[in-house]
Amino acid sequence: MLQKYTKDEDWKPRLAGWWGNNAEDRFKMLEQFNPIPSALGFRQSNPSVFDVVSLQSSLETFTKCGGIKKLREKSIKLTNYLEKLLHESAFYKTIDQSKTTKTPHFIILTPENPNERGAQLSLLFKPHNDDASKDTMEQVCKYLNDRGVICDERRPNVIRLGPTPSYNTFINCFDCVALINKALTQLS
Repeated sequence: MLQKYTKDEDWKPRLAGWWGNNAEDRFKMLEQFNPIPSALGFRQSNPSVFDVVSLQSSLETFTKCGGIKKLREKSIKLTNYLEKLLHESAFYKTIDQSKTTKTPHFIILTPENPNERGAQLSLLFKPHNDDASKDTMEQVCKYLNDRGVICDERRPNVIRLGPTPSYNTFINCFDCVALINKALTQLS
């Protein structure tokens, strides 16, 4: 019964929201909408009741951390420190250096100016290989995840690192870069 109300030909134009997209495709960032074949396919981007209720706890956490201004100040310091450590890595290359380097390495894509970026750095890993078991980014991401580092991969070859000022420390940044260096050493 529900299927007859979810067919695209019956519902054009339809409201196509982020949460109505098929979960298997949602984070692939495809430029086409693949709706969930039920009423769930009509969900927009509104949070659930449980998400809204949990907002109270996050606001309390912000207060305990000294407020948004203090968190942003620490965020800038953490991200700058992470960037400094990454620049010191033997595997860091500039865009020009990367053009002539065949060994595993990374480029920082995020703007250097803290006012032009948020609390994350996007690292482009090279070389790329369509076989995930041989791809630099896939191997580094797996290495980090296996050791408790939570990062965000953007296929085909970008890892985003975002030190969270409410609980990450400068030691966490140091350890993360050390793990990246170890992973790339093993791939070299």
